[in-house]
Amino acid sequence: MKNTIENKTKFFVQYWGQNVAIIPQPHSAGIAYNKQEVDSFYLPNILHLELKSLSKISHKDLYNIDFGNIGDKTVSFYLNNSNYMWMSSCGKNGYLTLEHTDYLRSKGYAVPFNGVSVDTLIEWGWIKII
Repeated sequence: MKNTIENKTKFFVQYWGQNVAIIPQPHSAGIAYNKQEVDSFYLPNILHLELKSLSKISHKDLYNIDFGNIGDKTVSFYLNNSNYMWMSSCGKNGYLTLEHTDYLRSKGYAVPFNGVSVDTLIEWGWIKII
């Protein structure tokens, strides 16, 4: 996938309705940058999205993507070809389903898009991690 306006727009709409879009606003002292919802009014003006890192995922969100009670174990995520994989500190591993990915996206987490890693999305300026 290429870094184009069309692909960037397709990525942004996946976060529709979430207050994660950074929009430039004219201000008497220059330009202010405000956080707004991703919607049709702001979509053409979005600079980037501010999203959460999966490295900071809560136990509640892990539980909601079928990880159960992991206690004090940690989970890391990585992209393997076009599959988004996970590995726990106790040695279990697997891949995230589309349902899991949609849930994480709905909670404002940065996830790969069409085989493009989160690191590349950051390099392209589409997202910043908060």
